Amino acid sequence: MITGYYLDGKTSNRTSVGLDIFNRSTAMLVLSDVNNNAELGRYNFADIKISSRLGNTPRELYLPDGGLLVSEQNQQIDDMIKALKAGATVSLMHRLESHFGLITVSLAIALVVTWLTISQGIPRMANSLAHNMPAVMVDQFDTQMKVLDSAIFEQSELTQQEQDNLRELFQPYLDQHSNLNPVLHFRTGIGVNALALPGGDIVFTDELIKLADSDDQLISVLFHELGHLEQRHFLRRTLQNSMTAILLLFVVGDLETLDLVVGIPAVIADLSYSRDFEREADLFALEQMHRTGLDLDAFGAIMLRMVEADGNEELGQMDALEGFLSTHPKTEDRAAMVEQFRSEWR
Repeated sequence: MITGYYLDGKTSNRTSVGLDIFNRSTAMLVLSDVNNNAELGRYNFADIKISSRLGNTPRELYLPDGGLLVSEQNQQIDDMIKALKAGATVSLMHRLESHFGLITVSLAIALVVTWLTISQGIPRMANSLAHNMPAVMVDQFDTQMKVLDSAIFEQSELTQQEQDNLRELFQPYLDQHSNLNPVLHFRTGIGVNALALPGGDIVFTDELIKLADSDDQLISVLFHELGHLEQRHFLRRTLQNSMTAILLLFVVGDLETLDLVVGIPAVIADLSYSRDFEREADLFALEQMHRTGLDLDAFGAIMLRMVEADGNEELGQMDALEGFLSTHPKTEDRAAMVEQFRSEWR
């Protein structure tokens, strides 16, 4: 006998029932109330639709009179199917999900496909989307500078003459990349830093200006920020983060565990994307410096001075974890990039 609960399709009442074979030769089944043994109906097995087995989830048996029998006795249901249906076998899905070897192989394939999608597919797709995004979408970021001014930045303490001198120094290089619509700003309030916003705003902090000991060092930072604009890194990072979160949510399929299961891999992927973007901006800066005849060592020098001014690498000296968890390439890696670039262009 298969036990479970019965819904008549007319009311919300549940009845504890049992379904048993009444006549094997005619494949007739009888449904009865287990509390009082009252017969509730007789059905031909061929008229009953049985849901496929999926793990140990309850099965649903759709009765021809509109009723529904829900039972957790999967094995008894399978035995009944074999007994009353010639040639019946366990469903392919159940055999696959019960095969440990296939489960292991499927898990390995899923992990490899997910990793390749995150490391290769999503970055390429985001790159294509960012470079083909309509101008009207990019214009939505024009208000970011106002938001940062009201929330984070403070007005520059550089004299007007100092700012004018810097603008005169940077202007020829900004003109070379006028297609990026670069607009220069001087601010303070975020320490030694420079950043580029997707609308074209480039911000230099007073602390960075004072830290540099040559014009070439400042120009190398400018080229680095122009590289972020040229490669549309802000847009790409936004797109990649969104697509990564959606992909991992699709794989996990559980909103309740989204923060823990999806959050950690998404953060790690974002750190990797960030380092890749920094390397692209570094390479762009070196190419522009080489093209304009500036000293390549100035780039490595200002990066080293920025790290020293910060007091440590971004997350501290954490040996193997340092490069893995950092949003920027390690200083020695950037120095090696300068030397490699120099050797290739000699």
